[in-house]
Amino acid sequence: MQDPHHHSRYSLKTDHESGHQHYIISEDLYPLMQTWSEKTQFIVPDKEWFARNHQYLREAVNKVLNTGTKIYIIDSQPYHYIVSALQPMIYDFMGKEIDFDSVISLDKVYPLALSCKVFSLHITRGIDGHGRDLGRQVYPHTPPLETQISNFQKTVSGFNYNVVVVDDGMWTGNTMQWALQTLREHHYTVVGVVVGLCIRKRGKVTDLELPHHKICAVQTYESDNRPVLDWVCERDFFPGIPFGGRTVFDNQLSSIFLPEQRKTIGAFYTEDPQWLQEWASIKDMNGEFRIFCIHRAISLFLEIERLSGRKVYLGDLDRIPLSIAQQRPNLIKTTVVEALESMGSSLV
Repeated sequence: MQDPHHHSRYSLKTDHESGHQHYIISEDLYPLMQTWSEKTQFIVPDKEWFARNHQYLREAVNKVLNTGTKIYIIDSQPYHYIVSALQPMIYDFMGKEIDFDSVISLDKVYPLALSCKVFSLHITRGIDGHGRDLGRQVYPHTPPLETQISNFQKTVSGFNYNVVVVDDGMWTGNTMQWALQTLREHHYTVVGVVVGLCIRKRGKVTDLELPHHKICAVQTYESDNRPVLDWVCERDFFPGIPFGGRTVFDNQLSSIFLPEQRKTIGAFYTEDPQWLQEWASIKDMNGEFRIFCIHRAISLFLEIERLSGRKVYLGDLDRIPLSIAQQRPNLIKTTVVEALESMGSSLV
């Protein structure tokens, strides 16, 4: 079978069609589920399964977007490709500016495969139980930001406050701007910013107060010749995936978990048509795309059950979909497949 990423990677380099817009999907399902399987001892499908799943997703997004005269080009950001390119960029900054592994990541996925020492700042885009934006929040079950930054300083020897900041991408640049300002307030000097994807408007992302040569990206989209409709991670579409969707902060809902379980609630984009439109620029008038995503999530967990020889219960997940958490399910007795089938049937 041909690598489903093959043609999409070349489209990133050669598409210059006037008037067309790009829709970018970062592939992160496989590494996230691999990490989850190591923790839970479930067996997940091989990378070929996830490659096929990504191709199905590309086809579904293409179908739901390209319904009129305007043409949208679906581009993939292959995980292995981005990681392999990020690594030398990081070391290039480190070799010139710092002599130890002082790398701070705002992303939760790419550091899993980087061979250098990476310290993650645990921040997230938060919403309340009704889907209302809460802005940037400290990730649940993690220390306050001040403590996180203090802990970082303790992890390195000969500390001189020079750091490289890594993230999966920048569009508005607001998150990166906030991170750089926070680090400056704690007397850090950011010697470089390295991202997988950079979407720039008229030659810049935002005023990061960094020289142009201090910002490196694996892939760059310029608004003038490669306009972007939206950029979404795979994990946001499929309910039940670790770190998927936006993190929900609701103390009442979180009370369904035991404190030691350290679980989170996620508002996955496909749980609500308004979220899908506002957060992923997809108008799913008849629910067909949302049903597709839920059915693919069901297929994934059915395959995990088959390979593992046992059921996957809601209590096995790191992140519970918001619409499921609102039903106050029994996490020990309700399987993920049962919960997702109920979610899907409500859309039919």
